Amino acid sequence: MERFRIAIIGAGKMGITHCGALMEQDAVRVVAAGDPDTKKLRVLAEGPWPSIEYYDDDFQRLYRVENLSINTGEILASPDVDAVVVSTPNASHYEIVRAALANGKHVLVEKPMTVTYEQARQVVEIAEINNLVFSVGQCWRFHPEVEYVRNVVGSGLIGEIVKVKGYGIHESWMPESSWFVKREFAGGGALIDMGIHPIDTMRYVLDAPGFSHVHAEMLTRYGPYDVEDIGTALLTMDEGGFAQIEFGWANVHSDGVESSLQIFGTKGYVRLFPTTVKYAVSGTRGEFLPSEKHNYLTKELYSAQASHFVECLQKREQGINSAEDNLETIKLIDALYRSSSEKRLVSLGEYEDGGGK
Repeated sequence: MERFRIAIIGAGKMGITHCGALMEQDAVRVVAAGDPDTKKLRVLAEGPWPSIEYYDDDFQRLYRVENLSINTGEILASPDVDAVVVSTPNASHYEIVRAALANGKHVLVEKPMTVTYEQARQVVEIAEINNLVFSVGQCWRFHPEVEYVRNVVGSGLIGEIVKVKGYGIHESWMPESSWFVKREFAGGGALIDMGIHPIDTMRYVLDAPGFSHVHAEMLTRYGPYDVEDIGTALLTMDEGGFAQIEFGWANVHSDGVESSLQIFGTKGYVRLFPTTVKYAVSGTRGEFLPSEKHNYLTKELYSAQASHFVECLQKREQGINSAEDNLETIKLIDALYRSSSEKRLVSLGEYEDGGGK
């Protein structure tokens, strides 16, 4: 069995998460880690690993990561590394991913892939030219209830989609890491951190619908920083439906767990988190639940994502969370920021022929 040698770039909580998920995979070995913080490197390599509050349960360190470096470039150029996982601050993704792909490494990068559409377009092109697997860490695509909702929509049970309501909101909570609230490191605020979840999940469950134009309003009201902490967006689909997406940090209320979707069709309705379906059977409307319920966010999502990445490496093919598909998510994020900053409706046609620069 071929074993792939993987390096973790960024030794924070998400770096540990990806490291733990990959250590469970027989077909890979985590051989290296890079981070300018030597303390974080030692913890990732040797433990003990901290408990991660984002999800249920914890990963276990199954072996020591041997090659540690504060020089990311050395790892990206190493002939002893086949693939890298990038879990660094958002604004650094572009340069690290571009260097990794240029050095012939397969890549799994945490969301957002990059902080602009033009950056994303460039790195996707490099991956295509070099025939490399390029995936994005949109872990919700691996949740069983997301797949359930995708199947409900795809079956035609609720008819044609006319409206989507979604949100990604932290109630009474602000990001712990200071880089999240600094534009130079994060590239944006609550939209690129939280709003990206319902937008990408919507695109997945609706099987990549096209969008004609978008409009967004964003504010900074909960702290002294230079990124948005509350906002709302309206996205119009090519087929005539539309989506309303809300996003925020430290907001005083959310409608449930931190991210959710509601999808309205001409024949019925389906909600994700809590997951339920409403439609008519023999002329009588009813509400139905999936046969199995799953916790909202668990380590198993990252395990499933890691397993899928390894399978893509083995088959040398792109996966359900491919960067090529995620390019459209980043285009929407970019267009929403443009709409907010320029105070206007933005057509997605502006991104044709390199117009997203």
